[in-house]
Amino acid sequence: AGRRRGRRTAMDPGPRSPGRERGTDGRPSVLICGAGCTGALTAALLGKEAAKRGRAAPRVTVWEWGRGPAGRMSSFWADVGGVRALADMGAQVLSVRDVSLLPPWLSPHLLPAEPAGLASTRERGEGGWSHFHAPGGLASLQRASLEEAGVDELCFQRRVVELAPVAATARWRAAFGVGRSIAGQGDFDAVVFAGTARDADGLDGLRRALSAEQQRALGRVGYDHRLCVSLVLRPGLAGSLEALCRGRAEVSFDDEARSILSLVSRQDVKGRTFADKACVVVLHSTSRFAAENLQAAKRANQPPTKLGTRALTESLAGLLGMPTRELEAAVLDSKTVHWRQCQVRQPLRLGSTITPGCLVADTAPNLVLAGDYLAGPDVAGSFEGCLQSAKAAATSVSNALFGNASGSAAPSGQRDTASAATGVGGRWRGSTAPAATAAAPAAPAPSAATGAEAGASRQRRWRQKGPVEDGAACQE
Repeated sequence: AGRRRGRRTAMDPGPRSPGRERGTDGRPSVLICGAGCTGALTAALLGKEAAKRGRAAPRVTVWEWGRGPAGRMSSFWADVGGVRALADMGAQVLSVRDVSLLPPWLSPHLLPAEPAGLASTRERGEGGWSHFHAPGGLASLQRASLEEAGVDELCFQRRVVELAPVAATARWRAAFGVGRSIAGQGDFDAVVFAGTARDADGLDGLRRALSAEQQRALGRVGYDHRLCVSLVLRPGLAGSLEALCRGRAEVSFDDEARSILSLVSRQDVKGRTFADKACVVVLHSTSRFAAENLQAAKRANQPPTKLGTRALTESLAGLLGMPTRELEAAVLDSKTVHWRQCQVRQPLRLGSTITPGCLVADTAPNLVLAGDYLAGPDVAGSFEGCLQSAKAAATSVSNALFGNASGSAAPSGQRDTASAATGVGGRWRGSTAPAATAAAPAAPAPSAATGAEAGASRQRRWRQKGPVEDGAACQE
């Protein structure tokens, strides 16, 4: 049977999710809320943690609020003369202190970034760090991790609006929808919440599972605030942008008190092949300007992206020594993102204790919070911080479901409590079925595909249909 093409909408409940119910194959079900960097890595690592314990991988379901896997490592592209002009909207590079930490499934998607060509920014560690570009966009790394995971169900535009323990069981019931309207729900043996600290703090059922100390610590996590504008320009401006950046990939501006721009990043120097059709530049605002622009937008009753785009474009035109109208006339396409929760500035701290990568709910060892805000202070806000948190989350969930791996201990300060539950699941379902509820019967698991079939299926799943927002990809 052919697959229905197109994106799911937030209110489309999508398919029946068999992995939500107790099944016959003895595998527990895990829900990962968020398909950003940490969530995608956690999905990929869960099966490997189960293997350490001699167990089959759990059935993994991923719900992502956005239109595709990306989080703050999002990408935007525009078709220019049949060529894809690509821009990284949030993070511009992947950074690690030790290249041996890079998961092997990500290496084919990375290209070393020349350190001398990068700007000095607050979020990049000084000395001893290796930086990488992703020619396919940083969002391609999340897609690679989800492919490595082989998740049983992946649903976009699903925002978790309720989370509560299921009576008389050790399971969790998660509901998704828009606002307070519920479009569907399911039961899971474990839940990993891989959103931001503020998103976690806003989910009542999750908060109630935390201790008072954990709740206070979550509320103290801090992020910066910025606007990001991507401009797809006529190729004739490439020389002017190269001169502005003095031949480097980026240029930064340190005067937070006076500057509108904090970073100008050239996208056509990241191993991408659209230079003869367009040049693409990404502009990041200062946190101060983003906050002031938000207030001005409220007073003017306009979207902050509209006012902010104009201001950042004017600032770039001034730096290039050209009229704003001339620069605007050279814009082939553009995209603006208003990041209210951007770079981590204050990681989570429980008193004087450094959280070991993830936060296990005080009343439920099968509810785990993950994210770069939970990493150590030296890596919080970086890819390495996401990886550190994903490893800790995968270990904690596996400990809760299966017990400790032989010869290994749970991450410091985390529990080792096993719960027994099972589930069955289908894979990559269509999006036309009626709303799923916990009471619906389970469907049988599909047969395994051959290696060639699986490879072809992966290519079909991630084929993109047009310009995307926040790294969105369309499943077929």
